[in-house]
Amino acid sequence: YNSTVTVTAAPSSATHDFAGWLSDADGVVYGAGETFAMPGQNVTLTAQWTIKTYTVRFDTQQPLATTVTPVTGVAHGSHVGKPADPTFVGGVLEGWYKEAECVNAWDVGSDVVTSDITL
Repeated sequence: YNSTVTVTAAPSSATHDFAGWLSDADGVVYGAGETFAMPGQNVTLTAQWTIKTYTVRFDTQQPLATTVTPVTGVAHGSHVGKPADPTFVGGVLEGWYKEAECVNAWDVGSDVVTSDITL
């Protein structure tokens, strides 16, 4: 009773960010490494999570093209819609690709976001 408890290190997840440990004793969310005084009962700490979000940027690879606004806050595993086509003199947008070499097209219907990405 009343001894100091140091909260364990944060767990990790590929799809979620760790938000802290929720104590059933006092309703407080503690971060990794924080301390609290042990009450006169057992305490359960439950991991709290938020889904990871990412930014999708669009590189037109054309110096005179209009810019395409990045999409922010895209939840892990979500689709990102097709943005409005940029305009530029002497060309037509053929599509968005997963890499600068334009080898693998981004499919807005099936590809999902799992990290920050530039198309």
